[in-house]
Amino acid sequence: MVYSLGSNYWGSLGLEHNRYISEIQEIERLRHKNITQFFNASDFVLALTQHNCLYGWGYNNMVQLGIASKSTDVLYAKPGLFDPKYIDNKTINQISCGFYHTMILTSDRCVYGWGYNMFGQLGCGPDSDIRKGVTFRVNFNPYHEIKSIYCCDYSSFAITSEGQVFSWGRNDWYNLGLNSSNNIWKPQLIADITVSKVNNYKRLYEELHSLGSGAFGEVLTIYGNLRKKCIN
Repeated sequence: MVYSLGSNYWGSLGLEHNRYISEIQEIERLRHKNITQFFNASDFVLALTQHNCLYGWGYNNMVQLGIASKSTDVLYAKPGLFDPKYIDNKTINQISCGFYHTMILTSDRCVYGWGYNMFGQLGCGPDSDIRKGVTFRVNFNPYHEIKSIYCCDYSSFAITSEGQVFSWGRNDWYNLGLNSSNNIWKPQLIADITVSKVNNYKRLYEELHSLGSGAFGEVLTIYGNLRKKCIN
């Protein structure tokens, strides 16, 4: 059984309305679905089941749920089911959410993304921000086995099995660890993070991941100091 309560302005409680809830209520749509994990973003939520089914609800203005809205209303208050054909019916290993985008790592180490791409956070190039609602596969060299992915507000990161770190997305404050303040539209290797520094990098991001994408005050504190901590 799955329950929710609290602020519900964007339908993020999955109760088929957007009224504030002061006492816990069951999300009936998720009854007996065997939910194993939740992924909280700014105003939307994803839930993964034991059988690799992905549900989403809440704010969906950029189709960040991976589910096309059936009307002009950007609320998707009732949990909807993501169609796995968009990730080639693969098993989901990891999910991470930014403000308005979602990245997924599948069991064969492929990375997929959907949602807002104004700053390149989907890693699919600058011409893709107008194709809202499309799921993109991020292209990596086949020699790079992706082990984990992480999203921040408007950027994304990936760590390989060799300890290499790739970053892409918004980069106004050099927050991608690269020697440029330009937005990065496709994954780019962070050259100054060596294998000896990756454990510290992973520790910081495991800390960020454990906070959950919804804990933005603490997440952004870690995020803002990430490059400085890693290099030092």
